[in-house]
Amino acid sequence: MANAELESTERQTPFALPPPATANQEEWNQFGTGKVDFKAVFAKLKSVGFNGPIMVEGVKVGATAGETTAHARANREFLEKALASV
Repeated sequence: MANAELESTERQTPFALPPPATANQEEWNQFGTGKVDFKAVFAKLKSVGFNGPIMVEGVKVGATAGETTAHARANREFLEKALASV
């Protein structure tokens, strides 16, 4: 790879780049704004005795790394409240 190509890719970060505009593009919503009823899912897991780790992945990509980080923090806070309510 030429130095110019390497330099241009090194400056790019996945969190600061807007997603590509395609017809099949996935759209990540902030938790609580989409169709998933997290409280119901967590309540069902609890009702069957699930006591393991939970991993939920997804964050709306922002225009900047800071905006994406803020979205991730908001998602974590939403999940903490949802889990505490069941």
